[in-house]
Amino acid sequence: MDGRAMDYGATDHGGDVHLTLESDDGAPANANAPPRAGGSRRARWMTMGVTGRGARRRLALDAGSAPRELEWGGRYRGWTVACAVGCAFLAGVALALALVASTGAGGDLRRLLAAPRDGVGSFRSSSPSSSSSSSSSSAAAAVRTPLPGLALAEPTHEPAGPAHEPAQHTAIEDDGRPSVTVGFESSGDFYWLPVVRLLEAALPGVKITLADPTYDWSAVNLADLTTSSSRHNGRHDRYDAQADGSRSAMRDLRVDATSDPSVEPDIVVEGPDIFQAGRDEGSRCSWGDKPWVQTTAEPSMFFNAWEWCRHESDPVMRLETGLAHYNQNLVYDPKKTTYVWSPYAMTHAWLMRDHLADRLNAFKDNPPDLRRHMVGWASGNCQDHRAQIFRALQRASNRGWREGRVDELGRDGAVHALGACEHNVRWSSADEYPPRGTKPWELYKDYRWVLALENSAEPGYVTEKLVNAMASGAVPVYYGDSRAARKVFKRGTFVDVLEIWRLKGHVPGDPEVPGSPPTESDWDVIADYVVAIDRDPDAYAKFFAHSNALNETPESEVYDDAVKFEIGVDYPNEPFPQIDRPVGEQIGPDSGATREAVWRLRDLFRKKLDERDAWELRRANGAAQKAPARG
Repeated sequence: MDGRAMDYGATDHGGDVHLTLESDDGAPANANAPPRAGGSRRARWMTMGVTGRGARRRLALDAGSAPRELEWGGRYRGWTVACAVGCAFLAGVALALALVASTGAGGDLRRLLAAPRDGVGSFRSSSPSSSSSSSSSSAAAAVRTPLPGLALAEPTHEPAGPAHEPAQHTAIEDDGRPSVTVGFESSGDFYWLPVVRLLEAALPGVKITLADPTYDWSAVNLADLTTSSSRHNGRHDRYDAQADGSRSAMRDLRVDATSDPSVEPDIVVEGPDIFQAGRDEGSRCSWGDKPWVQTTAEPSMFFNAWEWCRHESDPVMRLETGLAHYNQNLVYDPKKTTYVWSPYAMTHAWLMRDHLADRLNAFKDNPPDLRRHMVGWASGNCQDHRAQIFRALQRASNRGWREGRVDELGRDGAVHALGACEHNVRWSSADEYPPRGTKPWELYKDYRWVLALENSAEPGYVTEKLVNAMASGAVPVYYGDSRAARKVFKRGTFVDVLEIWRLKGHVPGDPEVPGSPPTESDWDVIADYVVAIDRDPDAYAKFFAHSNALNETPESEVYDDAVKFEIGVDYPNEPFPQIDRPVGEQIGPDSGATREAVWRLRDLFRKKLDERDAWELRRANGAAQKAPARG
């Protein structure tokens, strides 16, 4: 995280949000062509499984087949069909003329209709630098040329559903059931999802109300919580999540939200005061001394700069996106506070799950292997290691693509940065940078690879950067704690920078300065690896062996001895909350800190459970009295 995310696009508000592009001397001419801000995508249908070469399947239009007369009512009516076609043709001409007239004398539309298409089905830029005469013939032929490597078995299942766009929140009808209200202080609302999941497990049947006078809750579709909270591998087995992992009678999950500043919370979730956007002067810490949860969505290097509200008691728990403070008694008292590892990536992945859990369907109309440009990056938080890998990729592209600037499919080796850091390409003719809140599948729709670079390779620190890159459909190049990242996404679905160095026997950093950051030559190793795979369709296809990129069973992840990662030693619990997995499966006897956190919340709100039982009894008695008497 680099800032307060009020909406859930690829943009990282206040930090890593924009893509950047910078060319070295001798870069391919087409590397400087701006990516298309719009344009139609390829019409052929395809998916991204892994099969042999030449297996690509397309939508057969059968354009060469002879016309066939239709028999209608026992007689041939070919003339009827001809008349219908003629009428449709005339109607189409009239519609086209109307459209031309409605677009400024038709100039823009005529240019669009006349523009040639490149090999991947998008309109080419009208700029002379965006194409060359030497590549035009191969690009034209590319429409009929399949790319080996990404296979194309047609999906046998239905898409997961439409992407979840922000929806206006509708308040839940008050049925009188007891509720627990959670107030969010400063950036505490980054952790609304894990808080809801923990309360769902601790207080089944109790309504949960989220209160924050500064937060736009319409950016989150809370109604989805009731349908996806217990979905796992297609099952919808709703049950109460008990702290011991057992099941009990089914109870509905009710989650509501309010921005009413007069609402008094039962518990406060507090983030650091470095994010106070939208709060009036003096409004911070206005809820007084209440049970509270401490949260941090930033690396530990910022910890000492944070100030917290005054509290008479220790926090019930700490929700951390990283592990740098795990088992540090100077930071928290483990006897009073439970440390729960909740990477910010988990909340972000839940919001983008339709583009992560079924990639074959999500990107069948824009297969990553056929996208025009090689690398995209969006960042507004400029750091040395980010600039170094970006420049290394530019150098590697100049070497790897020098013999063919545009291949037979119209693809190039461009390395683009659309944001403030290393900026080298405009987003569009109207905008220098991508608009705030642009979704990753729109931001990176023209790229085969996307850089996902954390602020630091801090233990357990996994943020929205990897999620955004994965949700774009491209292959992420990830720099961070890859042990933790493999708990979120399956191994082999992204380029693991640390693993590549390790497998090549390469030790990054200055050999004379132990612990020093990676050098320019270290990043060249990674860049050459990426370009080599980009030129090998079969190797690229292996990143899509799993349609579901999410790691559904992180507890089963196996690590080499060189990168040990043990629960209770290196981390307190599996990443929480896991996507589309019943919360009851995440708080069992072997779940570690999440189970302990649920028990703390249950003890804190024991009275709420008593109120729930009394409410359910009254409701049952009322239903019995209304039931008709049996004769």
